[in-house]
Formats: sequence, C-alpha cells, structure tokens
Amino acid sequence: MFEDYFSQDLKEDEEVVVVFRKSWGSRLFSIVRVVLFFAILLIFSFWLLRSLTGGLIFSFFLILAVCYGLYVWLNWYFDSVVITNQRIIKISQKSLFNKSVEEIPLDHIVNVSYEVPGFFATIFNYGTEIIELDIGKKMILESLGDPKKTQDLITELARLASKKVSAEELVEFISRVKWDVYNKKDGSVKGKERVK
Repeated sequence: MFEDYFSQDLKEDEEVVVVFRKSWGSRLFSIVRVVLFFAILLIFSFWLLRSLTGGLIFSFFLILAVCYGLYVWLNWYFDSVVITNQRIIKISQKSLFNKSVEEIPLDHIVNVSYEVPGFFATIFNYGTEIIELDIGKKMILESLGDPKKTQDLITELARLASKKVSAEELVEFISRVKWDVYNKKDGSVKGKERVK
C-alpha cells in the first residue's frame, strides 16, 4: 500500500533497501486512546441507540472514533525512515498535512550508535539511532524497532557506500540481508516493510 510514495523521488540508480516505521510500542498511548474511544462508545451504545437522537449522537461519535483511528494510523504509516543504496531519508509526519523531510548520504556517515530509552523501549524492543556525519552534524532516528540490527544495517550500507562498491556487490549485500531478518518471528506487528 502506498509503495510509490516512498520511491517517487529517487535518484537515478537508487533503490529502496528498506522502509522503517516507528515501533507500535512507542505509539502505545495513542493506540490506548483509540481503543478506549471505541470501548466507551460501545458501552454507551446500549443507551444511545434507544432513540433517534441517541442514534444520531452514537453515529457522530462513531465517525469521530473511526476518523481519529485513521489519523493515528496514517501518521504512523507515513512517519518513516527510507534507507536506499545511496542515502537515508527521514520523513517526519507531524500531522495529516504537515511533514518535514531530512536526508543524508550514506557515504558521509562516520558513526552509528543507538540507545534504548526506558522501560517501554526495552519491553517493546525499540530505540533511538544516532547517526554522526563527517561534517559534525547528527541525524536522530527515534523509536525504530530492533535497534541493534538497524545499527548493523546502516553501518554496513555506510561502509559499502564509502568504499564505492560495484552495483553487483551492493545487490549481493541487499539480497543477503533479506527482509526476513527484520520480521518478528513471534507474530507481532512489523516495524519495517519492504518496498518493491
């Protein structure tokens, strides 16, 4: 879904390697709000659906709950980090119609570190990636799932980009990485998605 959205502004000979999204664990409070909204609506539905006015009030709040749930999902979906074979593109979706985009070339990365900030981050296995550039700036990627594997992937791609490897070597690396190392084996929600 929306695969072209993440590959529409690619340069020549640029391929999307992986798209990261913020972990659902970092959005836990938004998810709880959506579930509570629907639960409260369900509880009051027995009283509201007894009359026409109550039915209209129920319908209004049901539409409001669906719209809020969709808003939370769209903000999660489009708030992402796109890693290509040439650069890292951070898309910060601030609201439905407000976003900012930041990018860095892979060959300017000198160090990648991560931190796991707290209880929920430890439980849900997400963290903050800190990418240092050769010009002294940093890019912060917050709430990405499986921070160690993410760090390894970015480090390896940066090493390959600075080494100026051939296209065949890069394709071999991408096929070796495969997307299944980023899939959760326990059936939980994936934090990353392959883009074709």
